[in-house]
Amino acid sequence: MATRRYLFVDLFRGWAVITMIETHAVNAWMGVPLRETTWFSWLNVVNGFVAPSFLFIAGVSFAFVCHARWDDMVRPSWALWKQYRRLLWILGIGYWLHIPRFILDGWIPRVVEADLAEFWRADILHTIAVSMIILYFVAFFAKRKDIFLAVLGLMTGLALAATPAIWQMDFHETLHPAVANYLNGMHNPLFPLFPWCVFLWSGVFVSFWFLRAVEEEREQRTVRAITAMGGIVFITAWIADKQPVEVFEYENFWLTSPNWVLMRLGILLMLFGLFWLLEHLGWHTSERVQRIGSQSLFAYVVHLMIIYSITGEKAGFPLLRQDHSVPVTVLLFTVLLVVVYLLSVGWAEIKKRGWLRRIGIGR
Repeated sequence: MATRRYLFVDLFRGWAVITMIETHAVNAWMGVPLRETTWFSWLNVVNGFVAPSFLFIAGVSFAFVCHARWDDMVRPSWALWKQYRRLLWILGIGYWLHIPRFILDGWIPRVVEADLAEFWRADILHTIAVSMIILYFVAFFAKRKDIFLAVLGLMTGLALAATPAIWQMDFHETLHPAVANYLNGMHNPLFPLFPWCVFLWSGVFVSFWFLRAVEEEREQRTVRAITAMGGIVFITAWIADKQPVEVFEYENFWLTSPNWVLMRLGILLMLFGLFWLLEHLGWHTSERVQRIGSQSLFAYVVHLMIIYSITGEKAGFPLLRQDHSVPVTVLLFTVLLVVVYLLSVGWAEIKKRGWLRRIGIGR
C-alpha cells in the first residue's frame, strides 16, 4: 500500500526547521547581554516549541509509515529491517555530531575527557531513534493495531506521570552515562526520554486516529476534534498549574512539569489542525518551506555542522563569536537559512537520481 504524502506535515516540519535554525543561530551568535531583554524571553517561549514539534512530527511520520505497512511491521520482513536500519543510522548521526576530540599523548591518541560528558548526552536524534525503536518492538509483539494503540496510550500516560519522580533519581550512581542520560537530565540535560518521548508517542497516537478517519471519510470532522482537544488539553493543564494543590510535584516547571508538557502538547495539536487547514484550503505558505521540511534530517545535521565549524572553542575555523547585535544576527541567520535550503534541495536531487545507491550508500 503506497503512503500518501501529506503536504501539511512537511509544512509543519518545515517551519519547525526554520525556527530551529533561528534558535541555534541566535544561541551561537547573538550577544549574551541581549538575552536579558523582555522580547528575548518571549522569543525563547516560541523557540521552546522546536524540539516538541520535531518529536511530534517524527511520531506523525512513524504512524504514516507504520499504518500503511502494518503487516510488514508486525513480522520479520525486509521493510521492518529497513526501518530499524534507518533508526540506527539516525542514532549514529546523533553520536557523531558530538564526537569527542582526540589529542596526542606522545604518539598515543587520547580522548579529551571534558568532551565525553557531551558525547554521552541524549540529544533529540537519540530520543527520536530510541522512542521509535521501542514502538516498533511494541507493534511487533502487539500484532493488532487496537492492542498497539492501547499499549501506546498507557506508555505515554505513564511516561508523563513518572517524569517528576524519574528526574529526582541519580541514575549515574548505578548506570553508565550512556544509559543514565536517556532517563533524565539531572547531570547533563538535553532531551532525555522522559518527558520528551511523550511528544513523539502522542504524535503517533493522534496520527493513527487521523488516518483511520481518512479511511472512513471523516477526515475534516476528526481534524476539528483534534484541534479542539488541543485547546482543551492546553487550558486544562494551564488551570491545573495555577491551583494551590499540585497534582504532580516537580522541581523545574520548564523541564519536568507534566502540566507544561501538556500545555505544549495542546498547542501542537492545534498546530496540527492549523497546518492541515492550510493544505485543505490550498493556502500553502511556501513550497520552499515544504521542501526544506521534507529534508529535515539533512537540514538539522548540515546547519549544526556549519554553525559549530565556525563558532566556539571547538570550531575548526573560528570566524564568528557570540557577541553580535540583533541586525547582524538576523543577517547571519538569513544567510545560513539560504545555504541550508540550497544544500537541502541539492541533497533531495541526489537522492532522487539514485546516485547514493550507485555507490552503495542509499536505501
